[in-house]
Amino acid sequence: MRVKSDLADVDFHLGSIRRGGSGLVIASREGSSLPTVVEVGRDDVLAGMSALLRSPSAFWYVLTVPFRRASAKTANDTVSTVVDQINKPW
Repeated sequence: MRVKSDLADVDFHLGSIRRGGSGLVIASREGSSLPTVVEVGRDDVLAGMSALLRSPSAFWYVLTVPFRRASAKTANDTVSTVVDQINKPW
C-alpha cells in the first residue's frame, strides 16, 4: 500500500498483524527500508468498518478481492518505484 500525506510518501508493505494491548498492532514487512509499526485502537477499527459498509463499491471490492488478478503495473508505477528507491534518504 502507499501512504501519502503532507509529511510522507511511503510504500508500506504489511508484514504482520497481531493483538496488542487494547487494539491491533500492524508491522511492516521485515527488511523494509523504513520499519513501521501502526497501533490501531478500537475506535479506529470501528470507524474503518463503518466507512467500508457505507461504501458499496469498497465493500464489493473487499468481498471479491480473492478472485481478482493482480493489477499490472503501469510504466509510471515502475518509474516512480525506481526513483523512490534511489532517493530514499534512510
